[in-house]
Amino acid sequence: LSVTWYMAQLFSQLSSTTLFAVLILQLSQFSRDLAHSHSELREKAHKDSLTGIYNRGYFDEVLETEWHRIQRTGSPISILMLDIDYFKAYNDWYGHLKGDKCLQKIAQTVQANLQRAGDFAARFGGEEFVVLLPYSTAEGCHEIAQKLHQAIQKLKLPAHDQGNVSVSIG
Repeated sequence: LSVTWYMAQLFSQLSSTTLFAVLILQLSQFSRDLAHSHSELREKAHKDSLTGIYNRGYFDEVLETEWHRIQRTGSPISILMLDIDYFKAYNDWYGHLKGDKCLQKIAQTVQANLQRAGDFAARFGGEEFVVLLPYSTAEGCHEIAQKLHQAIQKLKLPAHDQGNVSVSIG
């Protein structure tokens, strides 16, 4: 057998090995891209598109998980509901675009005032927000409610008839 034949055999094997390596690299990149896209899609599905904080559906999932955890551990858990006072009148007077900005500012303020890693805020409905406070006693929950109330008052968002936008928290 000639040297040319051996060279052809070697080239054939190198070509196959190179092709196989390229395919593995491409498959690996495709897998990373798919995982990244899945992660982004999952994040978008959990976020409220207007306010940027978590949505009601994801809140329901987190609440179920936390509920099972506290049943096992016996730890306290607290939930705050926030409702923007007279929001329909605000929307009617200032318009829906300003109403959207109001919702965004309040959502950002709520989120910014939660400091513990497990604390969780979500938009519950139109002008309602919910805050989940795992491992929080009634006293701790009351402190957070007061802090949120004061932070929202400091925004000084003007309201048509009643001074500034306020929230009811319970």
